[in-house]
Amino acid sequence: MKRLIVLLMVVVLAGVVAVAQDEEEIYIGDCSQDVYDGIAVLLDEMAEELRAGELNQETVLQTQISIATLRAFCDGYIFDSEEYGMDVVTDPIVLRDGLYRGILVADSFTSLTLEEVSGDCDFGGWFITNSDGGEEQELVEIEDCIAIIEANSSVPWTFTLEPIALAEE
Repeated sequence: MKRLIVLLMVVVLAGVVAVAQDEEEIYIGDCSQDVYDGIAVLLDEMAEELRAGELNQETVLQTQISIATLRAFCDGYIFDSEEYGMDVVTDPIVLRDGLYRGILVADSFTSLTLEEVSGDCDFGGWFITNSDGGEEQELVEIEDCIAIIEANSSVPWTFTLEPIALAEE
């Protein structure tokens, strides 16, 4: 369980990831294989604890958010239909405070919503639609936010959440 608590303290937003391994923390400033290996070990341990009834839903949800946030961070906050599917609701991700450019690229009508899960995202539900194909851009300001991305499309799409100005850590 100590390893689980350490992973939940992952500092993905600052670009530093802490993963417990053999009772010591490893800090990695990039998205190296060591981070993914540490997560795989943690997930195996969680599966054991779930089977034994030793984990609650909140712990599982926090771990899911941490892993989804790490994945988004390591992918450069680029989401696409090849990875996520045409119609998708992503796992919740933590977004760092700041101003972002949302860029939606698709060949025809595609809609995408950034929806607040918790925190004070300061946008409620943010929506971008690409009605004629090509590229659409919108600005969004994010504060203290855990959000999901919901995309609806019948054609391949790519969405990038590009930081323009991030708040100081």
